[in-house]
Amino acid sequence: MVLAFTFNRIPVSLSGVTSGQSYMATTTHDFGTVSVGSRKLLKGGAGEFGSVIITNSTAGSFNLYDATSTNHGDHATTTLAKIGASLAAGTYVFDVSFSRGLLVEFQSTNVASGTITWR
Repeated sequence: MVLAFTFNRIPVSLSGVTSGQSYMATTTHDFGTVSVGSRKLLKGGAGEFGSVIITNSTAGSFNLYDATSTNHGDHATTTLAKIGASLAAGTYVFDVSFSRGLLVEFQSTNVASGTITWR
């Protein structure tokens, strides 16, 4: 009696993220000089807001909304995060979905040095 075995090789992925699932990012330095109430659309359409990484805290603050334009009037139901003034350096993970878009609004001209991630 002869037994035959067949071994199927299962490909191993050595990457940490599935293709197409990596985060996009922008640093707060990319915004240049901002004014109180100025807004910037980071991504239009549905996605996921990943995190805010603060590298150097300042007295500034900003909010992130599920919105598509600078004329959003429903803050109460679309606020994803409020990044407060003098927030300690660190990574703040949110992993929250948005359906309209990801919009950042600056609450002061002094913005903490950091990175915002989304996909």
